[in-house]
Amino acid sequence: MNEPDLDFLMLIPSTEPANFSELCSALAGDVPTNKDEWRELFFKIKLLEADGYVEVERTGGKLEGIQLTAAGAVLIRDRLDKTRGLLSLEGI
Repeated sequence: MNEPDLDFLMLIPSTEPANFSELCSALAGDVPTNKDEWRELFFKIKLLEADGYVEVERTGGKLEGIQLTAAGAVLIRDRLDKTRGLLSLEGI
């Protein structure tokens, strides 16, 4: 299993299907601008799919849709919990 790219994984809109345009919109200023960058993007998606963090719908080899799996959502939730800290129930 590969170390997932959590920054990229967090760009995938949700556990609901998103089309390729929505993914590109989420990339905002990080949209690939050359062949090598596009290759790297699709390689990241392939790794995340192989490890079960995303599901990808393809038509004729073209990416039509992408969505987080439950495993992908757990990774994101864990990262968010670590970065913002868990709520403390102490003193309640």
